[in-house]
Amino acid sequence: MEITETQRKEIRIFEQVLGHVNQIIPSDRFYVALYDRRNASLYFPVVQLEDGTKLTLSELEDGPWSPRPFIPDEKWPDCLWRSDVDVPNDSGPQTWLADNQIDYQPASPPRSWLIAPLKARGGAVMGVLVAEDLHRERAYGDDLRTWFAAAANRVAGTLSSLRLVESLRAVNRVGQRLTAGPRQSVAEILELIHTEAGQLMDTRDMFVALFDAPTGTLSFPLFYIDDESVEWPSRKVHLEDPAQRKLTEEVLYTGEVLNVPNFSKWFEERDRPVPAQPPKSWLGVPLKTSNRTLGVIALQNDEVEGLYSADDQEILEAMASQVSAALANAQLVERLQAVNEVGQRLTSGARLGENEILQLIYEQAGKLMDTRNMFVAFYDAAKQELSFPLAYHDGEAEEWPSRKLLEYGVTEEVIRTREPLNLRDYQKWYADRELEPPVKPEDSPTSWLGVPLMIEDRVLGVISLQNDEIEGLYGPDDVAVLQAMASQASFAVLALENARLYRQLALAYDELKQAQEQKLWAELGKTAGSLAHRIGNKSGLIRVSVTELIEHLQESGSKDELLYERLDIIERSNRYLLEMSDLLFKPVEAAQRNLEELNVSLLISDAVRSASIPEDVNVEVKDSVNTLPKVLLSKAFVEVFVELINNALDAMTLSHTKKIVISGREIGNSVEIKFTDTGPGIAPDEQEVLFDLFTRLSDKQTTAKKHRGFGLWWVKSYLASIQGDISYESEPGKGATFIVKLPIK
Repeated sequence: MEITETQRKEIRIFEQVLGHVNQIIPSDRFYVALYDRRNASLYFPVVQLEDGTKLTLSELEDGPWSPRPFIPDEKWPDCLWRSDVDVPNDSGPQTWLADNQIDYQPASPPRSWLIAPLKARGGAVMGVLVAEDLHRERAYGDDLRTWFAAAANRVAGTLSSLRLVESLRAVNRVGQRLTAGPRQSVAEILELIHTEAGQLMDTRDMFVALFDAPTGTLSFPLFYIDDESVEWPSRKVHLEDPAQRKLTEEVLYTGEVLNVPNFSKWFEERDRPVPAQPPKSWLGVPLKTSNRTLGVIALQNDEVEGLYSADDQEILEAMASQVSAALANAQLVERLQAVNEVGQRLTSGARLGENEILQLIYEQAGKLMDTRNMFVAFYDAAKQELSFPLAYHDGEAEEWPSRKLLEYGVTEEVIRTREPLNLRDYQKWYADRELEPPVKPEDSPTSWLGVPLMIEDRVLGVISLQNDEIEGLYGPDDVAVLQAMASQASFAVLALENARLYRQLALAYDELKQAQEQKLWAELGKTAGSLAHRIGNKSGLIRVSVTELIEHLQESGSKDELLYERLDIIERSNRYLLEMSDLLFKPVEAAQRNLEELNVSLLISDAVRSASIPEDVNVEVKDSVNTLPKVLLSKAFVEVFVELINNALDAMTLSHTKKIVISGREIGNSVEIKFTDTGPGIAPDEQEVLFDLFTRLSDKQTTAKKHRGFGLWWVKSYLASIQGDISYESEPGKGATFIVKLPIK
């Protein structure tokens, strides 16, 4: 059988799942069943048989594990998609199958099993994981069931993401065809949606209804039943009468998506007559412009209740949005707005940098056409060289090296002729001139559009779009829009000149600031060294004095336990002050002293106890902290956590709700600990200098207390000395999260 690329990726995912299951769960047979919504079938991407043989989808063309029609009423595991069936983890398999009259007759019947559904967003079931023990009854306890369910949830998230990527590609294809291709008729637009949606979901029963408001009539230019296109008669609708509103009318009336997991129940709950032969699932999304609802796109399924997930809904909404734009023919207005936006931003943005200017053109062009493959080339006439300050390939920004001009090439042709070049077939352009294309055929685009970037008679460069999939993608409107943006080149040149002047001023400022900082550090280093030396001397005197007092008491035979206790407290406090001195003034040396593998959760507990936490502050330490591995640290590291807790407490002084949440997770060879508060957040103009020495937050952000701007700088310096790091996430008005990253030695 033919395996799709998505199915290959699914197989790799479930092969990894099987590896984990074999390590954790004793099972004789394991399999994954997935529902194919495109053709209402069931298939098994991975199966491990009782003899240990592992089979994947490509090896299962025949036999009980081969793809087959979906039969939820009587087949196993199809029945697990029924809403009235509970997952039978606690039941004996044979008893449960017999009681529910389910057909499942493997060569070796299971005596125990574990079953976990794979659920998409919104609760729709995509598939199931099944592990079976063929020899023991009740082989799986609660802990294994919990682990299996959690594994299924993680896999479901990965599977949903994989399918979402595939869905987004389909949406992008629709967008390309609708926004950049030649004008299409209504029938062509709707057939395009049917075709592309059919790559992702079951469109055997699908229709599009268009609403004519003046006559109150619904027409059905597209209607499929059992994958056959049929003519469906128009009908009058009465939207204002709830009793006469069917599902399609309900979407028209509300202008909202309607996802009905149980068709009959929806009508019964509203005391409306249930239509004859109702489907089990129904999904309808409105075709809307900014001020009216044009119609409805609807899918329905006769076999499975609750079939359509939140992802299905969002994908169909995205497609509906694109169809609405095409039907409303609003592209011209959008194009003019985008061109005007470029001009306004370039003329008013005296401090826009080169990258910002080019990114502006990229973003505005992307509102109108496919810019996944786009570049801007600057032309240096003196060097006969092209540089590429902006380049995108498959939607990802890339860095392209400069190159000399070719004797022949499409970019060079635009520079030579100073005219736009719109190629329906990139390879054919070279073939017609008996030239060798500069890239391999498999890497070359299908459609290519380039326009010159000019000021007066001087060519500055080229803006180009390419598409790998559709021949003749770019029409006259696309050329006009890109040319209009390129005509803003005179403003762009001025803006770029301003940007270069600004960079020169910024460089001079940075050099001055660096010189000032070096001078400050020299003075600070002398001061810190002097303070550390003086504290050390005083600490030594205290230590000697305490020792002499203890010896004197012992020689005099004193038994005063209270006095001995107080002297011990003085001695320990003295050592602590000396450690704090080293942490403050010699953080690098202190961080490497007395290292041992420490439990991060215990350090956090010590920090919470050490911090002075007011009664109106709630501190929540998540369970995830307790699972973190040990890290090689000095015990003095607890002061980093204390500083972050105190920083959060200070930030929340004026907050109505005061809460600190501490969580953690292991990522690769590191652990992350997050400290989240409910303070006012960090103002945008203060975020760039947050960890700089002597930086003070404004009084409005925290309290009227004076801050020396030392704590966060010290925390970052300490972490850097042990190859750790600190970062933050913040949005004004929504609190802040500081993230400590520690290496696992």
